[in-house]
Amino acid sequence: MIETYDNMARSRIYSSLFSRRVVSEVLKGQYTSIDKICDFFEDNKEQRTYFEYFTYLYHFMMRYYRCEYVFKNEVINKILLRHFTNQDTISFSEFHVDQSIADLVMFNGISRAYEIKTDYDSDKRLIHQLTDYNKLFDKCYLVTSSDGYKKYAKELPDNIGIITFEYKGNSLVHHIVKEAELNDVIDIPTLMRSIRAVEYKSIVKDLYGSLPVVSEFDMFEECEKLLANADNRKVRASFMRVIKQRKTNTQSLKQFDHCFRQLGVATNMTLNEYNSFINNLSIPIKI
Repeated sequence: MIETYDNMARSRIYSSLFSRRVVSEVLKGQYTSIDKICDFFEDNKEQRTYFEYFTYLYHFMMRYYRCEYVFKNEVINKILLRHFTNQDTISFSEFHVDQSIADLVMFNGISRAYEIKTDYDSDKRLIHQLTDYNKLFDKCYLVTSSDGYKKYAKELPDNIGIITFEYKGNSLVHHIVKEAELNDVIDIPTLMRSIRAVEYKSIVKDLYGSLPVVSEFDMFEECEKLLANADNRKVRASFMRVIKQRKTNTQSLKQFDHCFRQLGVATNMTLNEYNSFINNLSIPIKI
């Protein structure tokens, strides 16, 4: 019996190629994962390069299976690179916020967190996640489909922004249904549990001139006390400063092909690595 796949099932399998593992393989000149899927599903393989095949896969997914990768990638394409392109902007994928993980975050003059809920995601932890993000970020958004918006709208906190995507004319069109309201307080316990030790120590030294004279065992607690007693606006400003010292490839993303930008953010791929990746994808498929 020959197993058959509908377009969504095919797309789910295609989406596995947009991963760190496959990037690592391609950079080594290995194509096993791609060849296996291509050989199973496609005819006329020899007429395409691997790059052309990835472009085809992305547009197929965009039409039939708008998964988290597609949503993240389109937030980068349609929002980050269209509206936040100054040299001061940085972005990260999968940013830890206390016990939650924000799908995509951006920092420029304002910090923004984006939580993505596709039509295939559970909403079980949504309110908990958004509550965590509200404690750290200036603006928080839910990114979902037009149908998802109807599902979530009534239960969202009032200050959460809403962005929807719909498939239209062979592309995804975004709508800012509701702009996020600005948070004016950063929660110190959440901040302490969301950044690295070197970063909260840097904030303390920035605000107080030096670290408390305590053992490393007591350092976390003492730093938290100091930041709790500091001017919250100055804490926020220093938080932005230390985050912008993290390594990021945001300023190179415009040079990445439109379907690979989320991969670029997720892997923090340098421009040289990206060029090697594209060069290795530019050869004809040979199976």
